[in-house]
Amino acid sequence: MSEEKVEERPRIFVFGSNLAGIHGAGSAKFAEEKHGAIRGIGVGLWNNSYAIPTKGASTFEDKNGAVKMGIGEVLDLGTITNYVYQFLDFAESRPDLDFDVVPIGCGISGYKHEEIAPMFLDYPENVFFLDPEFEKAINKAEEDRERQEYKDWEEVALLEQQDKEFTAAKASCV
Repeated sequence: MSEEKVEERPRIFVFGSNLAGIHGAGSAKFAEEKHGAIRGIGVGLWNNSYAIPTKGASTFEDKNGAVKMGIGEVLDLGTITNYVYQFLDFAESRPDLDFDVVPIGCGISGYKHEEIAPMFLDYPENVFFLDPEFEKAINKAEEDRERQEYKDWEEVALLEQQDKEFTAAKASCV
C-alpha cells in the first residue's frame, strides 16, 4: 500500500494595512518583517502577505518642503467592506493558496470584532482565521443572519396569510 504525499499549499498572511503601505506597527509590521509585505504598497498580494486597507493615506511636506506620504484616517466600514470583498473574491480565485486572516481593523484602527466579522461571511474554504475570538464573531454574525432570514420568511408567510384573508373577505362582500 503506498502513501500519497499531500502537498501543503502556500500560506498567505492577511493583515490590516493603510493605503500608504507604511507597515510600522501591529500585524502590518509583522507582515513586512516575516511575510514579505512591501513598504509603500497597502493593498493586495505581495510575496506571502495580503494587505487589506483599514486606514487611508495622506501627504505632508517635510521640513525641507519635500512631499511625503503618511498614514491617513481610519476608513469607514463601507470602504473596508469593499476591500474585504475584493480579498474574498481573490481568495476564491486562488484555490492553490491558503489565507490566514488576522482581525483586520480591530487593532490600531479601533473597530470591534462584531463590526468587522460580518464582512467575512461566505468566505471560501481556503480562508482561515488566526484569532479564535474573531472566528467566534464571524460564526455569531452567520447565526444572526440566519435568524434574520428566518424572521423575514415568517413575515412573508404572515403577509401572505393576511392577503388571503383579505381577498376572501373582499370576495364575500361582493
